[in-house]
Amino acid sequence: MRPQRLVLPLVALPGPAAAHDAFGDLGPFYQAFLHPLVDPAQGLLLAGSALLLARQPLAIVRPAYAALAAGGLAALAIGTFVTLPAPGLRTMTVAALLLALAALLNPRAGAVTASVLAAVLGGLAAISFDPVSGTRTALLTVLGGAVGIAIVTLFIWGVADWADRRVSPFATSVAAAWVGAIALMAAVLPA
Repeated sequence: MRPQRLVLPLVALPGPAAAHDAFGDLGPFYQAFLHPLVDPAQGLLLAGSALLLARQPLAIVRPAYAALAAGGLAALAIGTFVTLPAPGLRTMTVAALLLALAALLNPRAGAVTASVLAAVLGGLAAISFDPVSGTRTALLTVLGGAVGIAIVTLFIWGVADWADRRVSPFATSVAAAWVGAIALMAAVLPA
């Protein structure tokens, strides 16, 4: 009997599902930091938030961005002590769709309104994380998740702001239309 016939059944057997283990064993900080890249709903919500911020004047963006980062950090910290109800895919994608539509309409919000909305959006993005146990793991997850939410939002905002200034004044509108289309397609997926 050939050795290939012994190995083939072992390779063909399905392994356990690892949906949130896309990057392997990187540790809780980096897994939480990279979470917006592997969770499409969280990524869409952060992209919609960043594009809406890109349509605002810089004087409004500064406090709103800080509020978004603080809202994400607060929700992650609270989530280590209390089980927060995780929003479903549909909730996150509908929120991203509404943010994309708002970015297309280019509303001007005051600093307080924008900051409150940004804090809520940061919190909504943060509660999509899976609960963790253990003090060290929870602390690293909170820090990594907060940094990931802040960095992804800042990066998308920066690219959109740069593209509006250097490429075309319609660049953020085009990006918002794409985010809205993707969010609409994801919102109609079966739950």
